Amino acid sequence: MVAGLGYNLPMFYETGGLHLDYLFNNGNPANNALEPYDHVVSLWHQGSSGPFGLGVDLTLAHGLEARPSVLGVTVLPTYVIAKNMIRKGDSLQAVLRYQFAVSDGDNGLQLQQRYEQEAVFHGSGNRYQAVYAGLNYLVFGNRLKLMSGLEYSVMHNSANDTEAFKGWTYLAGVRVYF
Repeated sequence: MVAGLGYNLPMFYETGGLHLDYLFNNGNPANNALEPYDHVVSLWHQGSSGPFGLGVDLTLAHGLEARPSVLGVTVLPTYVIAKNMIRKGDSLQAVLRYQFAVSDGDNGLQLQQRYEQEAVFHGSGNRYQAVYAGLNYLVFGNRLKLMSGLEYSVMHNSANDTEAFKGWTYLAGVRVYF
């Protein structure tokens, strides 16, 4: 089950919205959307003024069975560098992102499956931080964009007092959103 509420709330910006989302996962093995968590709550705000935008997300997830609960924060500032470069309505956007996540138990967090787990299979820990910088070419706003960026991330494992992962990831992709 998924439920969400949104409200137009510019706060400190010209435009913006505040959103509260909830996801329930009953633990059915066939449902692997957010497999290790049964209750996920996300409170986020996205706002913009002129070329500057800022998104802030706070997410809390309760673990299934003996899985530790997790808390995550993401801060995503953007800046439109240029508009109408190739076609009317397109834009080039600079993006920064900081992510922090922590679990209330050992090995409560997993590395990202599509990227970091390629280097460290089933890497886990209890504290994760990442910084991303990139450029987006927005062909049709956020509905169709080309993305490219570099991310540095660290997963700390307090159970072993080690870093389960520390490294760089390069991303290039096409995002389509309907």
